[in-house]
Amino acid sequence: MENCVFCDKKQFEERLVGETKNFWIIATLGQITDGGYLLLVPKKHVECVGAMEERAVERLDYLIDETMGILYKEYKNLSQ
Repeated sequence: MENCVFCDKKQFEERLVGETKNFWIIATLGQITDGGYLLLVPKKHVECVGAMEERAVERLDYLIDETMGILYKEYKNLSQ
């Protein structure tokens, strides 16, 4: 999609902390919690999560679990 900052990897490449076949994991610029947060962005442009294909949502659920595990290890003060 034109003018989408998440469709152009160059826009966030310096904050890219990981990726899978279908998603990018991006560190955010600001912090809304003490532990910070990450963005999980699909590589295929969608308007919203509800517009994602079912299989992509399943992969996202798995990626969220994996990412949360990493954050819990890194930021031990997070409550599960």
